[in-house]
Amino acid sequence: MAANRDAIPDVTVMTHEGAVAKFYSELVSDQVVMINFMSIAREAAFPITAKMAAIARALGPQLGTKVQLISITTDPDNDTYDKLAAFHRQFGGYDGWTFVTTPSASAAMLSHRFYRHGRDLKLGGRMDIVQYGNARFGLWAAFPWDIQVRDAVDRVNWVMPRDVATGELRRAGPRPLESAGQRWNNRIA
Repeated sequence: MAANRDAIPDVTVMTHEGAVAKFYSELVSDQVVMINFMSIAREAAFPITAKMAAIARALGPQLGTKVQLISITTDPDNDTYDKLAAFHRQFGGYDGWTFVTTPSASAAMLSHRFYRHGRDLKLGGRMDIVQYGNARFGLWAAFPWDIQVRDAVDRVNWVMPRDVATGELRRAGPRPLESAGQRWNNRIA
């Protein structure tokens, strides 16, 4: 298994439910997670939480059982746990979706670790990413916040644990150049 404990800070956070937790060891470790950054004050101009709510709806029963969503506030001075609790309810109050706040230094550490450094939204930047991965195996990727909901769900499903394939191995991927097949289709089914 991959050792993410050295890659992801295990800072102390407070959840929207008022519980104190260690970010990596209690919320991320050994799970499939989606992690995004948000701010209550910026939601109107930058609706990432609304997008995450749509993804949460589309995940259906997988949310909370097979995948966890974690939204980290970028405004810990204003986004207190009680405000995050109301915000969580406003966007569906889904089980398996945790909003967290942490002191500014810890929020900055998480932000830098998840490649969010150097962003200045005053310059008109609206690009942000959602990290997702299987922490147990150290398998991580990201997608832009404005991805189509179905595409986000498909990507998260790619990192879910599966049964090990059995049987005879078969070739996949691009078709050899000289093999028969449709000109416009270079893939092997």
